[in-house]
Amino acid sequence: TSSVVTDSDTWFTLRIDATRTEASGYNFTRFYHINKATGEAVTLSDLFRPDADYVSVLSAEVLRQMEEQMAADASLSYLTEFTAIDPEQSFYWNADGDLVLVFDEYAVAAGYMGMVEFTIPQDVYSALLK
Repeated sequence: TSSVVTDSDTWFTLRIDATRTEASGYNFTRFYHINKATGEAVTLSDLFRPDADYVSVLSAEVLRQMEEQMAADASLSYLTEFTAIDPEQSFYWNADGDLVLVFDEYAVAAGYMGMVEFTIPQDVYSALLK
C-alpha cells in the first residue's frame, strides 16, 4: 500500500508499506522524500551537516526510549543487539515537525511488536541539521 505522509511547500513524502512472504512473512516500510525546492530525493544523511555525528545522537535517543519503554511495560522486548541506527534509516516527519525513525519488523524488536517507530524531538537533532 502507499500513502502520502507529507505534502507541504517544502517536502513531499510517500510511504510504501509491504509484506514479504517466504516461509513466513515480515512487514517493512520505505519512505521517499522529495525536496520540492530542488526536486531531488533526500535520505536521512542528506539532512545533516557532513561533520555532524547524527548517527550517534539519534541512536542514543532511540536506546534511551527503548530502555524507558521496557521499564514502563514488561511486555515490550527490544533486541539487545541494537547499537546504532543505519545512516540511511527510514524516517518521516510527524505533524509537529519531529523526526520519526521507523524500523522494519524484527529489526530492533521481537516480531510480535511489528514495525516500531521512535519520535525524536527536534531539540535532540536540530543543531546537527544543514
